[in-house]
Amino acid sequence: MSALRRSALVVCLLAVCAVLAWHILRAQVWPRGSVSVSFVGFTNSASGAVSAEFALSNGFPRGLVVAAGAVQVRRSKGWPTVSVYGHPAGPVFTVAPNTAQGFAIRLPKVDGALWRVPLSCEKVDTRVEQWTERVKTALGFSRPGSSLLLTNTPVMRGVSDQTGARTETRRGVQETNQTP
Repeated sequence: MSALRRSALVVCLLAVCAVLAWHILRAQVWPRGSVSVSFVGFTNSASGAVSAEFALSNGFPRGLVVAAGAVQVRRSKGWPTVSVYGHPAGPVFTVAPNTAQGFAIRLPKVDGALWRVPLSCEKVDTRVEQWTERVKTALGFSRPGSSLLLTNTPVMRGVSDQTGARTETRRGVQETNQTP
């Protein structure tokens, strides 16, 4: 290999390393945007079970993988502290950037109780970001769980008899989480 080719190869490798180092050190964990969860209504399945319907809007420039947890019922000491991450009890779905996706959660008996559904959202990384994350982990710069956004559906008051939605249970409620 000639000296000129060797020099060109070294310059190219240095340029690639510089770009990757810049990307690793300057990359944002979450781009600017928001996630909004709205209550849509109640529905009955063919078996007669009541489900609550929600719509999740993704205001981020990236796709999100969303996992729904089990319905949480508020107790006298507050909300349960059960984590959704790694243990989804409800649907897991992907929401494209700047779009909305509907989902339904089967309700247990929640007679008059306050309830909600915890949601965890994780951004869909590009191949370059996946590779960069591997390098950051190998170098000790990675922050575990840093790409996770936790939110909840709006707090709802239960259905009284599990036979369908009554008029007073239909509400246009919404919860929004924004990143700084």
